[in-house]
Amino acid sequence: MDSRRRGSQKRPAQSEAHAVWGQLTTSIGRINESQTSQTLADDIIKVNRYLNEIDSAVAVDDFTTFDRLQGKLRVLLEQIKRTTEEHNDVMKDTIEKLSVLKGIRGADEEARVQAVNDKRINSNKRQKMSPAATSSQRTASSPPLVQTATRGAAQASAPVGRPKKNTALPPAQQLREGRDVAFRHDKGDGDAEWILAKIVKVVDAHSFIVQDVDPSPGAQDKFPATLKNIVPLPDIEAPNAWQGYPVYPKHTRVIAQYPDTTSFYPAQIISGRHQPSPLIKYETYSLEFDDDEGQEKKVPAHRVVVVPPS
Repeated sequence: MDSRRRGSQKRPAQSEAHAVWGQLTTSIGRINESQTSQTLADDIIKVNRYLNEIDSAVAVDDFTTFDRLQGKLRVLLEQIKRTTEEHNDVMKDTIEKLSVLKGIRGADEEARVQAVNDKRINSNKRQKMSPAATSSQRTASSPPLVQTATRGAAQASAPVGRPKKNTALPPAQQLREGRDVAFRHDKGDGDAEWILAKIVKVVDAHSFIVQDVDPSPGAQDKFPATLKNIVPLPDIEAPNAWQGYPVYPKHTRVIAQYPDTTSFYPAQIISGRHQPSPLIKYETYSLEFDDDEGQEKKVPAHRVVVVPPS
């Protein structure tokens, strides 16, 4: 399943970000320095005072005072213009460096998100299928129940999450038509994936036909299966739905249905099983999926299972 793993994405060098931060600090310092000697407000006050004095000089025909004040006013206005232009240049430079920092962060985030998408979305992309929808599709007939027998001395069936072997599945895990399972689909090229499937036919106590709940257009959707490549999922609408499914403790290795897909991926339990709430209909586990860079996700507990030993 290498194609689903996160590729090595080149991240912006940390030294680049540090260098930009240094330049940004210098620019901010220049802004502070430009305001320490004489603020723009002080200069504007002077301009207004000179204009009032010029009006007074014109009123009494004091052209000598007029010429002197006009010269001072010209110098002050030029100084205001230079200060404003310098201040504007510093602000532009600061904004530009902030944009660079934002770009570095954005590129890093985009690379991370793209890597996640590349892992989760490929030619076999699977859209989200609600548990209610899958439950409603169960057949109304009364197909035979299957209490699984042992696989033999070398390979024994084990209920999910239980260490004992050579035992039949508990009633809650009995395999019947319409039962949801995690199915290990071997694509024949050395690659395999766990997908959400439904038992559509019980051949015998050890053999089944399962159907992909969300096949790709034109692709095969039904597959032969045995107890070696399916794991029963809790039927939350059945009595004693959790029989044989213990509460997995922290750090337990599991496979779980990744949010918004019908594919199962390796993960580790962070905490759970959390009880339902007004906003969350089902019990959930908090998980960290492999190659998800420490992100914690909540997954319905009936879509989290331990793969039994083969």
